[in-house]
Amino acid sequence: MSRTVEQRLNTLESLIKSLKATFPVAGSLVQFTVNKSQVFGVTLPANVTTTVRVKFTPDKNLGQNNLITLAAETTGLKWPCSYYVSPQNGDGTLMLVAMLPGALLETTTVELQVTALGTTAGTFTRIS
Repeated sequence: MSRTVEQRLNTLESLIKSLKATFPVAGSLVQFTVNKSQVFGVTLPANVTTTVRVKFTPDKNLGQNNLITLAAETTGLKWPCSYYVSPQNGDGTLMLVAMLPGALLETTTVELQVTALGTTAGTFTRIS
């Protein structure tokens, strides 16, 4: 017994509907926290780019890779600072490295604050 054209169209339409269906992702149930560090004061010599390293140590899940991202904010600079976050090495900590450009002719004082968004709270430590 052969299928009719209508049956084939109904099958294709239901297949299209099933492809468009949405399903909850298990990761969507994860609770995220936002942590802000203390304000770090940095003195920038004239015409020199200063590198500042801030380490984030989570309160939980040490020895594991965690789902955490870091961002840097500065006040006292004319332009946003450049920064990058080093990859996790398996111990659970993260390192943010910020490059702060000094003014052309004068020494400047800048305030740096780091924000962590992730699955756990933690502490911030300025390394250099």
